[in-house]
This record gives sequence, structure tokens and C-alpha cells, in this order.
Amino acid sequence: MWKALVKWVESWSYRCDHDWDKGQHVDIYERGLELPIKSFKVYTCKKCKEYKRINL
Repeated sequence: MWKALVKWVESWSYRCDHDWDKGQHVDIYERGLELPIKSFKVYTCKKCKEYKRINL
């Protein structure tokens, strides 16, 4: 029982050493304008699938 409890706590305390995949560039345009109003990149971790968005 004790070992099962320790494994359960370890599973909750797992931290991923992120291996970020090269992100995709996203531009958001407003109707009728040539220049984007927002621009950002989205990176995804190959291991845990967490993502982060970086505004440009």
C-alpha cells in the first residue's frame, strides 16, 4: 500500500524537461487590411504536448 501511494505522489510531481518543437507562425488580419494586427508563434513540447504562445 505504501509503495502505491509513493508512486501516485511521484506521478503528480513529474516535471517534463521540455523538448520544444519548432513552432508555427500565425498572423491575424483584420478585414480589408494588408498588415497583420496580431502575430505570434506557437511551440509544442514533443514529450508532454504542452504548448506556449509567444507574441511577436
